[in-house]
Amino acid sequence: MRIKEILVFSKATLFIALMLIISAAFARDISRFIRRVLGAGYFALAVHAVLIFLIIAVLIFLIHCRAETKRILFLLIPLFITLALIFQIRLPEEKIHFLEYSLLAYLASRDASGKRAKNLLISVFLFCLLVSFADEIFQ
Repeated sequence: MRIKEILVFSKATLFIALMLIISAAFARDISRFIRRVLGAGYFALAVHAVLIFLIIAVLIFLIHCRAETKRILFLLIPLFITLALIFQIRLPEEKIHFLEYSLLAYLASRDASGKRAKNLLISVFLFCLLVSFADEIFQ
C-alpha cells in the first residue's frame, strides 16, 4: 500500500484542516469577545441557532441533489449522533469544535470513499488524528 493510496484528500478537506489548526490560537479569544458582546445566554443561543441552521442546510442539500437512500443515511446517521453528543457538551466553544471535527471527518471520508473500506478507515483516522495533534500543539 502506497502513501498516495492512503492520503488523497481534496483541497476543501485540506483547507478545513488548515483552518482548524490556524484558528486554534485565537478561536477562544474570539468566542470570549462574542460572549462578552452578546452575553453568555445569547452566545449559547447563537451557537444552537447555527447548529439548527446547519441541520436544515444538510436536509435541503439532500433534497436538492435527490440523493440516494444510502447517501442520505451516510450523512444523517453521523449528523444525528453528532448532534446528540453536541447537546451534552456544556461549553459552546467545545460544541463548535466538535462540529468542526465532524465536518473534517465527513470530508475526509468522502474524499477517501473510492478506496477499500480498510484504507478508508485508516486514512481518515490518521488524517484526523494528525490534525487534532497539530491543533492541540498550536493551542
